[in-house]
Amino acid sequence: MHWCFSFPSRHDTTALLTVLLVIFFICGISITTGTIEYLDKAEMWSDDRNQKLISWFGTLDAAVMNLYMAMSGGRDWAEYLEVLGPIPATRHRHVEVHHSCIQGAKPAYQFLVAII
Repeated sequence: MHWCFSFPSRHDTTALLTVLLVIFFICGISITTGTIEYLDKAEMWSDDRNQKLISWFGTLDAAVMNLYMAMSGGRDWAEYLEVLGPIPATRHRHVEVHHSCIQGAKPAYQFLVAII
């Protein structure tokens, strides 16, 4: 049997993009929910120390975009980890989940970039 590489069809590419979007959406919901729960007092929303957290993960669309940026090399994951550090749930299991989401999506993204 002879194996050769063939370019994926448009259907395969669409499916891959859909999987990436779902991963980012699920992880984005988790991070945004943790951010909103952490910022439970009005003064925390206006505190200068929380401005990066609010701008990067305060809304679902911002969280999804920043997850994409972390996965694609647009911004280093360590920067996000530093900002997410004060959130109690982030210090434990959620960081591993979010980091796994990024690392799991990276090979799919690299394959997609290679074929486009």
